[in-house]
Amino acid sequence: MKWYFIIGGLAGGGAEKAILNMCHYLNKIQFPYQVVVLDDSITSAYDLSGIQVVSLRIPTFFKKHFLLKTIYCSFKVRKIISGDTHIEKKIFSHLIFANTVCKLARIKNYFVIHSNTSTEFFVDKNIFLRYFLKWLFRNQDIITVSKGVEEDIKNNITKEYNSIQKIFNPLDIAEIRLKGKEPNKIILSRKYIVGVGSLAVVKRFDILIKAFKLSELYKEYDLYIVGQGALKESLESYIESLELTNSVKLIGFSSNPYSIIKNSEMLVVSSEREGMGMVLVETLILGKKVVSTDCFSGPREILREKFKDYLAEVNNPNDLAEKMKKAVTSYPPIEESDIEDFKVETIFKQYMKL
Repeated sequence: MKWYFIIGGLAGGGAEKAILNMCHYLNKIQFPYQVVVLDDSITSAYDLSGIQVVSLRIPTFFKKHFLLKTIYCSFKVRKIISGDTHIEKKIFSHLIFANTVCKLARIKNYFVIHSNTSTEFFVDKNIFLRYFLKWLFRNQDIITVSKGVEEDIKNNITKEYNSIQKIFNPLDIAEIRLKGKEPNKIILSRKYIVGVGSLAVVKRFDILIKAFKLSELYKEYDLYIVGQGALKESLESYIESLELTNSVKLIGFSSNPYSIIKNSEMLVVSSEREGMGMVLVETLILGKKVVSTDCFSGPREILREKFKDYLAEVNNPNDLAEKMKKAVTSYPPIEESDIEDFKVETIFKQYMKL
């Protein structure tokens, strides 16, 4: 048997990270696979040592025309798959472009869906995208990274798929803990709370900053926000308006956020929505407290049972502030059983049963 992972690029994001986590594990157990990258966007931020990657290297002329690019990639992908001598193959395409390419190539594969598709593509406002997604998912085998993403497809896209099931993104526990032990490059003056993610509207870091102010935790802690994005300047202005310049820091991209999380008091997620929310699990793996908005979807599936009291109402800084204060004074013990469902070994077994 051989597995194929097909994706538009490896330029950053949860889907790319999930693929590479699985590939590193497959290397360890000497399981045949191939990552097919549809364009040349491969970032040096990822550890690609030993990863079996092939890039299609789309001609410049095709790159400028979406339809031609899609058709070209479909032809090339079909040629790669049909030329493989392995009797049994499983093909997993990640994200909409790769899914579209595989649909046009008419190869039997699994779509892996990482986000709430209806919200991401505004299907309630764009009738063309609504019908396009219905066509794309029709008669298709689908894997979703959370139950919420699965429900989104069922309720807002189509029920005419062939099969659908939830399988969480895989995480390499040992690697995360090893990186968590690396030296923390932040120059510390006080204890700190951390937020991680792109500086985009959906992450609602303005809500986190407001909650930090309302909680008055700034009197004892700093708040570090790890990530980069278009909202940097507006967030800096907001921080200044709340007179938190000395307490809240936007520290940009970090190649190793794990050491920053490991040395923090807690991680706070303030998002309006998530696909799975891998950083929540990564923080639990590092043995640190997590507070999150109860957004659609992901957090409630991760912060289960004993952690549910640390889920705050979406876009409610007052509630988030209360949950943050509660976490500082009281938090349940984090145990190995809390992360068992996300281990790469567990996820591999679920994929093998497909």
